[in-house]
Amino acid sequence: MKKNNWIILSILSLVAVGCADNTQKETTGVVIDAMKDNVVIFSENDTLIFSIKDAEKDAPDGLDKGDSITLYHIGEAPTAQVSKIVITRPEALKEKQIKGIVIDGTMNTVMVGVGKDTISFSTENAEKDTPDGMLIGDSITVFYKNSDQNNGFPSADKIVIPARTEKKE
Repeated sequence: MKKNNWIILSILSLVAVGCADNTQKETTGVVIDAMKDNVVIFSENDTLIFSIKDAEKDAPDGLDKGDSITLYHIGEAPTAQVSKIVITRPEALKEKQIKGIVIDGTMNTVMVGVGKDTISFSTENAEKDTPDGMLIGDSITVFYKNSDQNNGFPSADKIVIPARTEKKE
């Protein structure tokens, strides 16, 4: 009797595998959170989690919150096998850089002179590559995204001030 149960169970397993939906699906949405091997997206009024560890990634600027994403997969989230992801980053989320001269600065802001214009940035959470600190008149490069705002200023992701060859007084 046990042998018959084993045969019946094997046949049912084969039928279940044969009936599995192996067609590739396409899911689009907006990235809510991105980790090394997983992505959380909002798609059609639902929050979905996908493993993207083995997926081909068409994401020239990486993967970030707010990106539009298309996932090509077999199966349903969260166990889907994702073969490829394509990212479209809205212009406001693309990182930009600006080069200029430090006009003024505080602990959490910097004013950068670019030609005749002055632009203020929040530097509160910025990575700082400033080996000699920051002084008025220093050359500066600020990396930022238009969408990040802090106290009404664009938030700098990173500021770079090259090391001085001569110390300013």
